[in-house]
Amino acid sequence: MELITQIIDILSDENTNLENALIKSKVLLHRLGERESVEWINKELNGYSEQDEIPEYRVLISQPKVTASNGFTIWKEMPAVTGHLTDRQIENLTISKWRDPIASIEHFTGADGDTLSSPIPPEFWSKLSEGLQKGIHVEHAHCVISKSQVLKIKTVIRSRLLDFVLKLEEKFPDDTVLEDIKSSPLDIGNLLNNTMFGDHATIIIGDYNTQNVSTSIVKNDLESLVSFLSSKGISDNDTKDLVQAIEIDGDDIDFENEKPGSKVSEWMKKMLGKAVDATWQINVGAAGGVLAAAIAEYYGFG
Repeated sequence: MELITQIIDILSDENTNLENALIKSKVLLHRLGERESVEWINKELNGYSEQDEIPEYRVLISQPKVTASNGFTIWKEMPAVTGHLTDRQIENLTISKWRDPIASIEHFTGADGDTLSSPIPPEFWSKLSEGLQKGIHVEHAHCVISKSQVLKIKTVIRSRLLDFVLKLEEKFPDDTVLEDIKSSPLDIGNLLNNTMFGDHATIIIGDYNTQNVSTSIVKNDLESLVSFLSSKGISDNDTKDLVQAIEIDGDDIDFENEKPGSKVSEWMKKMLGKAVDATWQINVGAAGGVLAAAIAEYYGFG
């Protein structure tokens, strides 16, 4: 089918116009009668709202930095001290969910420099100052994101979308007409979903939502928790540390706010750090979702 070939040509070009490829993919899915599947493409083209759950490849790690002074000496671009902050505050500073349209992301990746910066509101500077020595105050704060992470968003979409259209091309020869594809038993919507998000994630297009990772973890069953995390590349030593943290926390769990105990929270932060420095071989955007889903399933949150 000619439209499939056009999309492949665009995606395989080193100077890919991803917005154009998405628009043509939208046309293709409409013609194939897969109108519900178009919603994911619409979100990529128009951006994700605050009510939308976003794909793992759009969740990035940011580093909060501050400029601080004691009135005499100025320290610039220091990593922010966050040990005194709540888990939610730390997450807001270190996890960045990119909801921008793909055209904006392409613009950001074309800017000069190796990093991108977003300001931390001035009303939070005094809170950051509390982690510093007495007499030292934060005078400016912002979060820094490596441009390579933002580029990863484009790379993942391009690679997975190309996989999808290549699978379609493999199933249907060049001379296949539209009606033959529509009448085939192939579930094209499911093929797109599995290619873009993997076998363990299901996109509910109508609800503009993303289900959690399918974990197969049984509530309060340590064996199933360890088995799942091991399948995600977490080492035996790290899973042993988690089991120990769970035992130490005991019943000290905030079920009302769906928050684990302090020791488990510390373990999760450590694992996110390992994802950032590649000690744990997992995509940094996926790491937070994997950990949150696993812990939530174990404790029965939600």
